[in-house]
Amino acid sequence: MDNIQNQGNHRRSDICKRCGRKLKTPESVEIGFGAICFKKFMVESLLKPLFEVKQREVNETEKTK
Repeated sequence: MDNIQNQGNHRRSDICKRCGRKLKTPESVEIGFGAICFKKFMVESLLKPLFEVKQREVNETEKTK
């Protein structure tokens, strides 16, 4: 387990969390993603809804307006 460093409760790995490739820069190791995978991860996370609203709840909200 040479590729994992424990720092208290925070674990760092030199393997990308998204694609599994070896990370080369200290900044990438710190965040756990390579530069390209981090950009893709951020775009994907922005597109995910924070919560799911059921259609019935939307209809009830519109009726009260």
